[in-house]
Amino acid sequence: MANMGEGEELEDWNAYVQGADLLDMKLEDIMDTINSVESRLQIQTLLRAFEARDRNLQESNYERVNLWSCTNLVVMVIVSGVQVYLLRSLFDDKRKTRT
Repeated sequence: MANMGEGEELEDWNAYVQGADLLDMKLEDIMDTINSVESRLQIQTLLRAFEARDRNLQESNYERVNLWSCTNLVVMVIVSGVQVYLLRSLFDDKRKTRT
């Protein structure tokens, strides 16, 4: 009967060790997942910083393009006015005729 008690204890111990090994493997899986998520969050933070920098650059370029477009428009309107004035002055009759 002493052998049966030792056999049962050995089986219980083996079941406990297998359970502990499974628990260790699950903990390792969980730790691997946590480390993976942490590294991805760091990458996401870095990408967010790049996106913010690029957005500021794009907004600055947008404002610069709008400024120079408006300046170009004003210059074109002034040049067209000067051209109309010069063409009219070319074809104006310089002689004053009394009617």
